[in-house]
Amino acid sequence: MSASFCSAATGEIRFRAESLRGTAAELARQAVGVKEFGLVNRLRYRIAKGSPAAVEREPVVTPDPQKGTQARPAAVAEAPWIREIVTSAPAGAQIIGWGDFDNDGSDELLIGWPAIICKRTGDGNWVRVGAAPSLKRSADIRIVDSNRDGLADIIAPEASGVTVFWNQTALPWVRHVIAQGFRNQSAAAGNFAGAGRMDVISGDIENDRKIQLFRAPDWSPTLLRSGIRVIQSAALDIDGDGLLDYIGVQYRPGLIFWLEHPRNPASDPWPFHLIDDFTNGLNQSTSYGWDVNVQYRITLMRQGSLYTCTVFGPNGTGDTKSLSGNSQVVPRNTDNSIDIWAFGTSATASSASSP
Repeated sequence: MSASFCSAATGEIRFRAESLRGTAAELARQAVGVKEFGLVNRLRYRIAKGSPAAVEREPVVTPDPQKGTQARPAAVAEAPWIREIVTSAPAGAQIIGWGDFDNDGSDELLIGWPAIICKRTGDGNWVRVGAAPSLKRSADIRIVDSNRDGLADIIAPEASGVTVFWNQTALPWVRHVIAQGFRNQSAAAGNFAGAGRMDVISGDIENDRKIQLFRAPDWSPTLLRSGIRVIQSAALDIDGDGLLDYIGVQYRPGLIFWLEHPRNPASDPWPFHLIDDFTNGLNQSTSYGWDVNVQYRITLMRQGSLYTCTVFGPNGTGDTKSLSGNSQVVPRNTDNSIDIWAFGTSATASSASSP
């Protein structure tokens, strides 16, 4: 899995046509052809034959949220692919191929004619999100990110040259890969290195379960600790020294800890501090931390054996009430320190305050 900044929703996908001749045209002709499969929200799709325009989705095993996110879920062996009609395609339309035209990590469809771009939405519909009206009908259309800007372009070879339709989509967010090649469930951002930039601490939930600091702007990694499967994390100044510390939570066995920011975060060890763990009855834990300059009210809601909480406030002082059923917990601390509240499935709660 890749750790990256997320792209926001894009506007209309637009193109600028440019005719190439000579050497430039010959180089463009060497671009790879259409992909056999599209990847949409981590699932494989293929173009279905016949009319109306349709695609087929590979059936996959239902993911287990407690086992993390897979780069691509496992396919169901020998199960038929699931057909989806592209209702936004004009009558008699032809699906040309796949391409990531908006740099969101999922592929869209190029459909003709006239040429339009269709994208799958969260409700399962394929909607029109762009067009290339001057793209001529051809059997040799290629879709490739020619200038490596993260946006798929369209290459249309002709007898006299090549026309490239440069993707000119204006993205509200630019995607930057921080780290990749491992599975993670949490990332905390903050000025950890002290250079005035936003650095990131994240962990591999498999293999050696490494917690690493990725320092901006080149995201060079520094190993902080191994052996903990962090599912939630936060960046907070726990000890009040003006430096951001790191708080992490492990689901099972229950563990809440914080790593103290050292003098030199890139080379010095980050001292480990235990907040609570399974030896004190904490199991399958969730934790939240905040600065209690202002009082907050927390409502716990039980769903089966799980507890979730929502932070409201400010609402003044209060008491800790019973943690059975629907309960309220109101921190009373007003010493400007950081409190960590941990909720376990056994309906217990624990807290730890910084010095």
